[in-house]
Formats: sequence, C-alpha cells, structure tokens
Amino acid sequence: MANVNERRINFNEDDYEIVKRLLLENTFKKLQLIEIFALDMIFGKKQGFRTPLDGKKTGRIRNETVEHSDVNYLMMAIAVEETGSFDILAKRNDYFTICEEYAKTGLSFLESEYFENPKRLVNDLELESLDVVDLVVAFEKEFNIKIDDKDIKQFQTVEDIVKYLEK
Repeated sequence: MANVNERRINFNEDDYEIVKRLLLENTFKKLQLIEIFALDMIFGKKQGFRTPLDGKKTGRIRNETVEHSDVNYLMMAIAVEETGSFDILAKRNDYFTICEEYAKTGLSFLESEYFENPKRLVNDLELESLDVVDLVVAFEKEFNIKIDDKDIKQFQTVEDIVKYLEK
C-alpha cells in the first residue's frame, strides 16, 4: 500500500499522452520518465514562465524515484532561484509544484517543437542547395537507390526524407 504522505510528481492524462508519444520517438526512446520530467522542467524554465496545474493531476513519478536521482537537486535549485530563498526547501510540496508548473510549460514547448513544427531543411536547418544535393548523393550511395529530381523537391523536412527512404 502506498504511503499516504508520499508526494508524487504529477502529470495530467493529456500531458502523460504527450510524454508517451515522446518516448516512442528515437530521440527520447531510452529516457526514463524522470529524465523526461527533467527535460520538461528545464525547457519550461528557459521559456520563463510556469503553466498552472489543472485539478486533474495524476501521480506518475514516485517520491522515492525523485529522491534517488539528481533531478531532486535540480528541482531544489530551480525552486530556490524562483523564490529567492532557501526557505522553500522546507516546503517540499511547494517546490514540487513550482517544478511541475515549469515542466508543464516545457512539455507544451517540446510537443510544439517536436511534433507540430518539424524542422525545414533549407530554412530552419540552414542548409544550402548544395548541402541538400550532398545529402541526396549520400542517401543514394548508402541505400543503393536513385532519387528522382522531382522527389527531391518534395523533401521539406527530415521526416519527409525518412518516409521516402522507408518506401
């Protein structure tokens, strides 16, 4: 039976669905939930604002897991910086909430950056036309295929290339 006083890091169900989608991606596949939380928290802090939690919190990361990870120290540092006082460390629930709110902001940011705004090859990745040609030649050699010029024009994102190569 769970300890009634145990504090868990919370994600609501919608947030947890985003986390599960991230964990399916190669970039995040080997990360644990506590590591995703740490990334979210850092990205949220970088955005400079906290997203208030809704009332539909679901405990996802046990207190024991937090205490036995470096994430606990990161949470403490963020809370002290946020409040300007070490007194916050005596209020565990308060500093957990600060970090959860930053994580909620960061998770939204990661979702939009990773799933909704795929990087454009030429603009966002700052590739020039010759760089794209070099990439195509490398793909042709590596996969022993010929890529038509008309197909190259459709390569707008990394995902476009991956889908083409999977065919």
